[in-house]
Amino acid sequence: MGNSKVLKFTKKQIKRLIKEGNVDIFNTYDEVRHMPDSGKYIPKKYDSWKEFWKARSTSSIPFPENGAYICDCCERFKNNFVGGHVITTDNKKAYIYPICKECNDKAKKDNDYSQTSFTVLREWLVPFSPEDAIDTAENQKE
Repeated sequence: MGNSKVLKFTKKQIKRLIKEGNVDIFNTYDEVRHMPDSGKYIPKKYDSWKEFWKARSTSSIPFPENGAYICDCCERFKNNFVGGHVITTDNKKAYIYPICKECNDKAKKDNDYSQTSFTVLREWLVPFSPEDAIDTAENQKE
């Protein structure tokens, strides 16, 4: 094994290092928040946002299924992931990202979109735009 050393960081340390932008290894992560009012969107060409993510992702890491994975939002082992709408904290771009159903539902129910941020794997972010969706709020107005 030689002189190799495994470095362990707390989530708080990682967030600080990302914010400072001085550690290249952490450039594979982004800070995100739940996207406001995302519940009004349904995908145009897919049965779910999870299916949208699977079809559009270029990640070599598959969608978390068939077993327990750690949800980046709540940091707990979960086995029921959905494609959640998130926005990056720095440039406010919108993405679909695998998060557990409980976190996704809680953000919608509590209207907790802008307060809590969490660190995600950049490779798992799949770009989202309103053109990819049907706005159910707009359809109700007609």
